[in-house]
Amino acid sequence: MEVVIALVILGIGITALMQFYSQSLRTTKRSSDYSTALIHARSYLDEAYSFKEVSLSQESFELKDGFRVKRSVSLLSKVEGIKTYEILVTVSWPPSGRFTIKGIRTFYESQ
Repeated sequence: MEVVIALVILGIGITALMQFYSQSLRTTKRSSDYSTALIHARSYLDEAYSFKEVSLSQESFELKDGFRVKRSVSLLSKVEGIKTYEILVTVSWPPSGRFTIKGIRTFYESQ
């Protein structure tokens, strides 16, 4: 009888450890996906900052690792030759991950 009780307790302990390990793997994968999405988003935001001429646009990119990037540039304001643009980059990945980063760029329009 004591052996059966010991085996039940051992089984419960092993089950709890396996659930913890499984949760840890899911969390690690989620963290890796967010880190990769952040790197992609920052890269496409920096690329938009590097353009000499700013233009209104909406672009989509399909990446090899399953990530999709959408970048849009829109005009926020134009005051006395100074244009302010909003750059919005959204990275998504399967099955339902999504990360968005936003930047502001000002551009002086010379006469």
